[in-house]
Amino acid sequence: MDEQTGRRPAEEAAQYLANLLGTSVADAIPEQSKESVDLELEFFRNNVSIAALVLLSGLLKGNNHLKQELLGLLQPSHFWDKSIERFLFLKIKEHLQANDSSELDLEICIQEYGLSVWGKPQDERSLANARFKLSQILGFEPTENQVYRAFQLRREWALRRGFISD
Repeated sequence: MDEQTGRRPAEEAAQYLANLLGTSVADAIPEQSKESVDLELEFFRNNVSIAALVLLSGLLKGNNHLKQELLGLLQPSHFWDKSIERFLFLKIKEHLQANDSSELDLEICIQEYGLSVWGKPQDERSLANARFKLSQILGFEPTENQVYRAFQLRREWALRRGFISD
């Protein structure tokens, strides 16, 4: 939740989009994003972007065994070099490896992203995009099988692009 506005990341993103379009928040959000994402359909489509978000959701919400297995399998190279997904992966990994019992504040991580990766604060559009992705990560309830399928998609993607080797 944003301390200044008291709104959740998804609400911030929706309000920003509504302001850009000059419409109400309800009209600015595409119908398909109001519903939950059909992960099976996205895997069928080989949607590697959604797969990255599912992996992060699995790291946050999975049981301890799944989290440890993912930490052993995933590498930063499974994500685009300067992407918010890679930045969040590194933050989550650092938090899990430190065995920190406190909750990781992902909203603060999103605000740090621009300065850490790009050397400057994010513009409103990038911040809204990052908050929308965070809302998707937090909104997913992937099964263990879906997390493994997401890993397989990301692994194949990284292999095809030469980011990792077999």
